[in-house]
Amino acid sequence: MKNSTFSKLGSKKFDFRKLLGEQASDITLRLKKLKKKVYNLGVGDPDFRIPNKYLSTFFSKIKKENISYTDPTGLPELKKLICKKYPKLNLNEKNIAITQGGKIGIFYAFLLFGGNKNEILIPSLSFPTYFSLAKYTGSTIKKYILRPSKNFKPLAEDIIKKISSKTKLIIINSPHNPTSSVMDDNEMVKLAKYLSKKDIYLLSDEIYSDLIFEKKKYYSFGQFKEIREKLIIINGWSKNYGLTGWRIGWSHWPKTFVKHINMFCINISTSTNYLSQKLVIHIIKNNDLINEHKKRLIIQRNYFLKKFKDQINFNFPEGGIYFFLKIPNSFKNDIMFSNLLLEKYGIATIPGSSFGLAGKKYIRVNYSKKKKDVEKFLKIYSSLL
Repeated sequence: MKNSTFSKLGSKKFDFRKLLGEQASDITLRLKKLKKKVYNLGVGDPDFRIPNKYLSTFFSKIKKENISYTDPTGLPELKKLICKKYPKLNLNEKNIAITQGGKIGIFYAFLLFGGNKNEILIPSLSFPTYFSLAKYTGSTIKKYILRPSKNFKPLAEDIIKKISSKTKLIIINSPHNPTSSVMDDNEMVKLAKYLSKKDIYLLSDEIYSDLIFEKKKYYSFGQFKEIREKLIIINGWSKNYGLTGWRIGWSHWPKTFVKHINMFCINISTSTNYLSQKLVIHIIKNNDLINEHKKRLIIQRNYFLKKFKDQINFNFPEGGIYFFLKIPNSFKNDIMFSNLLLEKYGIATIPGSSFGLAGKKYIRVNYSKKKKDVEKFLKIYSSLL
């Protein structure tokens, strides 16, 4: 691919630190150096655990199987279960790729659309991987605003305003990381109607979509038939099942890209971990744990919102696992505040600016962690306001 960033890899000017996320790696190193107990409310790892009864049954069965390569795009049985689980999306198992987490699917999308100075629209607050992959593939990033006054929900009007003749891909992340906002139904309808008439693709990052708490008609852009051949869906089981360490995700592609995705899977990953795929199959078949996890999250979220309603002005989390909290006025920026929480109180959070400059007055906190740990943080946080 001409003008791809692959040609830059041999250049001395190419700085890999910018791709890896300096703040994230710095926090990891500092956590290791601290000699006191640290409450890590920063990492996006839900505090869900697969019950031992599932794991013991699974391992007793799996040890009898031949653990070998699978189809490069995933086990057919798992693809069929995905289609069955999400009937409203009208998925085609031939268009599904099982990958090592949802992030690999995002990487494949940037490989397809990167280079040639193509524009990729992303939210002004975004999963840091979007920034890194755009740079890596020679793509031009253009940001559309997420308004704090609208609880950081993406608005079709704000997205459409940013579209140019060079725009090839738009990324929507709902529920959103880091704010836990969810795109409204009417905004999804407006954007789908607009894109149905344009030669632009939409990547819908739906990794938290099973954790939407409020009643909605549309939980996925896959429900809009008019854009199905312009839509890439990214999803997985890290957040809804708590399988972050098992590295297992899936993506669904327009028919025109299936051949390319198959080649990426064959040549980049060979196949996705057999054990991870079989575990997900085992869980779905025996008792899908999503409703149980979702119920627990709602109870925990509501408990904190009620208990601290008079002290803290929350951005209401409609899905996902995060509180996105404004830093106290006495602090100059988010990094300064995160440093204080870590060094004085042993509480790790993520500075909002890790997700873009629009977050420099915020921090992200994972409220799915142990209730007593989150409550301890919120008491400290409210005392500093």
